Amino acid sequence: MKRTISLSTLNFLLVLLSLLVFISLLSLMLFFGLEATQNDWYTQQTTTLQKQIEERVMEVYAQDGVLSEGSLSTALNDLMQQPTYLIITDSKRNTLYAYHKADRSAGRARGFQFGQLENQKWIPITSEDGKSIAYYAMHLPTFSEVEANAMLVSAAKNVLIWALLIALLVAVVLAFLFFLPLKRRSRELTEGLTNMANRQRDVVLKQSMVSEFADISEAAKKLQENLLYEEKLRRQWAADIAHDLRSPVTVLKGQLEGVADGVLKLDEHRIALFLAETQKLTYMINDLSLLTHLESPGYQVHTETVWVDEVIVNLLSRFEVQAKERGMQFSYNPMSLRLQADKNLFTRLLDNLISNAVRYGEASSPIVIHVEGDSAGNALQLSIENEGIIEEAFLPRLFDRLSRAETSRSSEGTGLGLSIVKAIAEAHGWNIAVTSEKKTRFTLSFT
Repeated sequence: MKRTISLSTLNFLLVLLSLLVFISLLSLMLFFGLEATQNDWYTQQTTTLQKQIEERVMEVYAQDGVLSEGSLSTALNDLMQQPTYLIITDSKRNTLYAYHKADRSAGRARGFQFGQLENQKWIPITSEDGKSIAYYAMHLPTFSEVEANAMLVSAAKNVLIWALLIALLVAVVLAFLFFLPLKRRSRELTEGLTNMANRQRDVVLKQSMVSEFADISEAAKKLQENLLYEEKLRRQWAADIAHDLRSPVTVLKGQLEGVADGVLKLDEHRIALFLAETQKLTYMINDLSLLTHLESPGYQVHTETVWVDEVIVNLLSRFEVQAKERGMQFSYNPMSLRLQADKNLFTRLLDNLISNAVRYGEASSPIVIHVEGDSAGNALQLSIENEGIIEEAFLPRLFDRLSRAETSRSSEGTGLGLSIVKAIAEAHGWNIAVTSEKKTRFTLSFT
């Protein structure tokens, strides 16, 4: 058996996975965002410091005409930002000023090796006439190299980590508390559906505030009602078919016993009676076989182009004698309309409807057949109307198997005709409807 996982467990894992993804994305965004912010801060501070250094060196040069160790020390003593180191040389690269943060005695640079660092970037300071009057090299500590800033970043990271851990813990607890009633509700639904599968038909499913569970409960309720109806219909069908099969069998058995006992004479009339009863059984068996075939899952109709008027005209010729015996006449204006259908099934459908109208319609009344189509010659709708009405209480069960109104219970027929009509229509994707007020009208829609 394939291993399964409960809905609550799956949702719980999805919540945790979503939270972990969120935490990962947030951490990446904060990491790269913090780094970018620190880089921007460093660039801005460096640019500001360089501008301030150049402005003060130019002020000293403008006042004294030359740059000296003492004047530079005074001018650069109160910079806005304190660099890690600052070295200033004249145009000939002789050191004029050297400052290192660890050594506050800036001034004389004799013997000071810090300015001799390899790969040092020297920035020229030029006068208004474009002449380089000095060069300087400096280094400003990054944001995290500043002790206070480093402590701030470290504290912020610790707070963030603890916040994420607490959020994860709270999310786990809330997810558990949230999915606990969902798990309980899903278990109730499972038990209810299992009871239905075990033929229990009095299962009551509680309504839920969750729309999906409410939909499942409503669907299960309708399913249970349909199962009850189908079981009732099946029992009724079994009883009816037993009755309808028993009648010709009883007649045959009684007649044969009478012949065997010598009470009845085996003549042509008796043989004709045997054949008639046997034919009833044959019709019923064939109808049941056709109906079962049409209602089989996956059944597909093999269609072809059928000319509707050709089928109708042939059927009217066939029922002409029966209609005249009851004083009925057909009203039909042939139209050259075509239809994609299984010709044999379509013929059987109309055969049942016309036979039904001739058999149960009022005597000495017309039977009106009307077909509508589109401008392209395709049939859209067909209706058969006759005088006489069907009992209103019987209309909802008209297409059920072996359903016959009380007035027609004693008449010939298997009681499967209209069930076969509906099955053929549904197999083609058509719709069949009936109205019975002053007249009875069957309407078959092909679209």
